[in-house]
Amino acid sequence: MTLQSSGAISLANVQTEFGGSNPIGLSEYYRNGDYVPSSATTIPTSGTIQLDDFYGSEAAVILTISTNATNYNVLTSAVAAGFNNSIGGVIHLTINSGVTVNGSSAAAIVTGALHASTTLTITNNGTVSGYTGAVSTTAGQAGSVGGDALDVGGGGTTTVTNNGTFGSGGGGGGIAGIGYTAQWDSDEFVCVTSSGPYTGSPGAAGGLGQAGAAGTHASGVWTGGVGPDQSNNPGACVVRAPTGGGATGYAVKKNGNTVNTSGTFLGTVA
Repeated sequence: MTLQSSGAISLANVQTEFGGSNPIGLSEYYRNGDYVPSSATTIPTSGTIQLDDFYGSEAAVILTISTNATNYNVLTSAVAAGFNNSIGGVIHLTINSGVTVNGSSAAAIVTGALHASTTLTITNNGTVSGYTGAVSTTAGQAGSVGGDALDVGGGGTTTVTNNGTFGSGGGGGGIAGIGYTAQWDSDEFVCVTSSGPYTGSPGAAGGLGQAGAAGTHASGVWTGGVGPDQSNNPGACVVRAPTGGGATGYAVKKNGNTVNTSGTFLGTVA
């Protein structure tokens, strides 16, 4: 809540906004001190301080992503800007138009373990994108799950307003089907290895908020399942069916926290 911009203002009003305990002293509330973040620019960092300095101020840290970023951590950035996570407060994060925030091994944006009393607002005017899952390289394993766009890992209340593009990474493609040709050789059914194995095509990775595609069999691959080998023992000539694509990740992963959203999100919000 923002303090009033005119009229009567008291030490109690300041304490309610910024925290602290009795007895109250104005010297506790210098900007960049224990209670007042750097965003409250009307409040001095030292020297003379008076109640009028607190008109229109709030215990909020203002964060802006103005250039492309990867694996952005809200709490780390907020603490660097003067946020005191031991008491919580308000954080406003804005992603500017034309800016992309990507994930790599983690979510594109991670809130971090915010204090339970924290109110976080995220306004996206650019693109927030989870990473694309890897295409499968092992027979029998599906493509990897896509990365999350936002991982809410702390307490408090988070509100996300999307005015741009906000989506989880697409799932990785499935591996191709693998097999051998099969034919009669004299009096037995054999796998012909001189011209095999045959490999189909791996599935394509999904776009934002989409699962990956399954792999495909190659043209002409024997699809009879398990056949006998040259000793008439079953199991040597196995066609591996194509595996499925990986699932998409979360556009917003709530982790049981209170999260409000507005706008269009590509992927799961849960």
